[in-house]
Amino acid sequence: MRRKSLLLILALVLTAGVFSGCSTEDDDDNPLGPATISDQRGSLIISVGSGSRPEISWTGGGVAALVVAKGNLQDILAGMRELIWAISNPGASWTGDIDLGQDTIFSPVTYGTSPGGAVDLTTVYGAYEDLQSGQRYSVAVFKEDWDYTETDSSNYGIATFTR
Repeated sequence: MRRKSLLLILALVLTAGVFSGCSTEDDDDNPLGPATISDQRGSLIISVGSGSRPEISWTGGGVAALVVAKGNLQDILAGMRELIWAISNPGASWTGDIDLGQDTIFSPVTYGTSPGGAVDLTTVYGAYEDLQSGQRYSVAVFKEDWDYTETDSSNYGIATFTR
């Protein structure tokens, strides 16, 4: 049930129609170098560093939740991929009326390592795995005042990238 609530949130974000695309180029000779971002949505701009446990950073200050999933966003929403890492602040509620609590997670974070002020939700929503070369992933960050019913893109960021 909790996984479906989180997937519902992502589905509502995608259907809000507030996204603008952007892409960046990367050095193809180093597959575990910085990730190639193929789609960036929302106003919090996300960067993904090198390796199978990269540093993930974003603009816009602290966030209340961060989610990484295998595949692109459309795959996630179709239920074809699992969430592979999710963290939020301890006060967040992902069921019923979603309440993300406070923005206690600050950029940057290392993939797979829950920073102080965050709880790891991976065992509830998915199964952790290291990032693999050549695989497509998506990462999303949400601020405490993010409202999935609004079309304001100033309080979240979503990026699809290839490791």
